[in-house]
Amino acid sequence: DQANSRVMVFNKDGTYKFQFGHNIGSGNDDYAFVDVQDVKVTSDAICVADPGIGIKIFDLQGNFIQKIASGTYRIALDGEGSLYSADTDRISKYVRGTPLPATGHPDL
Repeated sequence: DQANSRVMVFNKDGTYKFQFGHNIGSGNDDYAFVDVQDVKVTSDAICVADPGIGIKIFDLQGNFIQKIASGTYRIALDGEGSLYSADTDRISKYVRGTPLPATGHPDL
């Protein structure tokens, strides 16, 4: 829900389960968003791209796990569990199980 800076989670049949996240104006914490642009779901995580915040990773219950990258508009996943991010001038790849840098982008 881009306008409300939150992620809403539904069952496969479309039944509402829960939501998480809030506008950064309500507090800058692990659940704050500015402008959610993309969301991808894996078998064990929800990945949210927000160019104002970065990529935030949550478990399937909406609990914050970690933040990576910044300025990201779009994300994609491959069959091996790698996450790709796209911003205005680069595409970066994050390999599952590989420690991620605290700042910066590991380039492809």
